[in-house]
Amino acid sequence: MPSRVSFDYAKRWLRKRFPLRYPVRVRLVSSARLHVEHGHAVGFCTFDGTRCEILITKSASLDARIEHLHHEWAHIIRWHLPLESETKPDEHDPIFDLIHGRIRRAWHES
Repeated sequence: MPSRVSFDYAKRWLRKRFPLRYPVRVRLVSSARLHVEHGHAVGFCTFDGTRCEILITKSASLDARIEHLHHEWAHIIRWHLPLESETKPDEHDPIFDLIHGRIRRAWHES
């Protein structure tokens, strides 16, 4: 990971290292909007069948924004794996944990 990282760099890095099958839009939004619309404080992602959207609160620190971007990206990857799980698709299961851990490890090693 370069010593000077931007949120845009993190988005480009994810798209290159962990490409998704569908277009993904990443937006920074107010924390009030994120909480009111989705009940989440820092990050949230959706998939409408043709595209994904990740919302991250712009008031979070750069490190928190990047961490939540990785987290939401891992959710999208997990949603598109045809593997059964005992949990609901939007919850954290062992497969999600492996995906998220792989993204974080690759980020810290880059």
